Amino acid sequence: MFSRALLFASLTVLGAPLLHAQETRVVFEVAGVSRSIPVTNLVAQGDKFVVKAAADGFTANQAIPRTAASYVQGERPALVNEAIALILMEKPLDALKLLEPFLEQQRPSSGLVGNHWDAAARAAVVAYGLIGSTEKCNALGKEISDATPEVGNDPIISLGRMLLLPFSTPLEDRLNGLASLVSENSPAEVSAYASFFRGLRLHKAKRDEEALEAYLLIPCAYPTGGSVLNGVAEMNAAEILAAQTGRREEAVALLTSATSYAQATPAGTEAAKRLKSLK
Repeated sequence: MFSRALLFASLTVLGAPLLHAQETRVVFEVAGVSRSIPVTNLVAQGDKFVVKAAADGFTANQAIPRTAASYVQGERPALVNEAIALILMEKPLDALKLLEPFLEQQRPSSGLVGNHWDAAARAAVVAYGLIGSTEKCNALGKEISDATPEVGNDPIISLGRMLLLPFSTPLEDRLNGLASLVSENSPAEVSAYASFFRGLRLHKAKRDEEALEAYLLIPCAYPTGGSVLNGVAEMNAAEILAAQTGRREEAVALLTSATSYAQATPAGTEAAKRLKSLK
């Protein structure tokens, strides 16, 4: 009995730091001491944070200056990549079901180093653009820019506006608009998204060689735009190659890479399924 109790106690002690590390927490420097608290236990009010409930040495309703926040601790939740995969697989509404509650939960950490709100917000701007939600797309784009006022308007706003263009807009105008965002002047993520949606529109217009070029540009020129973007672009490129005579091996190579890039997401599962079928 004693040994089992001792084992349980040891696991509890050892497990606590592990669970602690998996939480998304804001680390503060208070009176020269570093302390952290879950982002879900904070409310942002102008230039300060207010603690919701007493925990981790903080008291309920305690006000902490925003300048005391050092960084956000914790790995990025898997749901962000899952949502990005759903967006790229043309399921923006499903993606928003994941993103919207997450954005609300993580909003207090926006603008802090290491926060997870920013990546989710950028993905949501893309999703809102795809479903034609102008008001939400513009409002969230402004919120992203306000989180880093020293940078000015965030380039993701331009991408959102381009995706908001109605289908009545001539295809060439939409393609040229997206092409203008694929440049050294845009962040890698914006260039990658823009090239991806150019590829998608070109593929639907049966301009497959141009679509293939747009997809393959992403992992070649903008790999830092995001692993899921790389993976879905390769998966879509593989679909084009698989339909062409004598290019099956190239398609297999791309799908193999795509399963790695997009692992643990719906896109990774789909790429693995296609790879198995093609082999």
